[in-house]
Amino acid sequence: MEDKKLTIKDAAKILGIKEPTMRKYEQDFNLKIPRNEVGHRYFTDKEIALFKQIKALKDKGANTNVIKNILERSVTAEEQKETALELVTIDKLTGAELKELMLKQISDIMIERERLLHEKYEEKIESIKYDFEKSVALEFEKQKEDICNHVVQQVKTENQKLMDYVTNVREDEKKKSFWSKIFGK
Repeated sequence: MEDKKLTIKDAAKILGIKEPTMRKYEQDFNLKIPRNEVGHRYFTDKEIALFKQIKALKDKGANTNVIKNILERSVTAEEQKETALELVTIDKLTGAELKELMLKQISDIMIERERLLHEKYEEKIESIKYDFEKSVALEFEKQKEDICNHVVQQVKTENQKLMDYVTNVREDEKKKSFWSKIFGK
């Protein structure tokens, strides 16, 4: 759905300010107001909202520098500027507007590339982390198995020694005479 396009006269009526004041605001605050094919300004809801914001700040006593600083940080002003620049055909852009548009595009591309690199980095880190955890788990299992095998072998060796001892004691007991068993000799 396309925004309603108002002339400067209609916009001035809605805002309750004079047309020359609107032109001055456009110049003072470096506003990007879209123009039609013949070069006449037109105003959409975004421009009206922006001028309402400026008017409210003026009514509160803010000077031009304060309003400029606020507009530099204003989401409304940024959205309006981007929309206005998109509506202007490339042949009607001034050098500064073209530069600003190109810088915005380059900035968007850089942000997107940074986001993609970050995603790839995160994926690579997750992959390395998974491989590391997998190798650590495998190494742990191997060490656990080696330790278990070693313990089992030690238990078998100790059991064998104990069995040999018991066997030797029994054989010695069989060799002793009845009286030596009683008197312990």
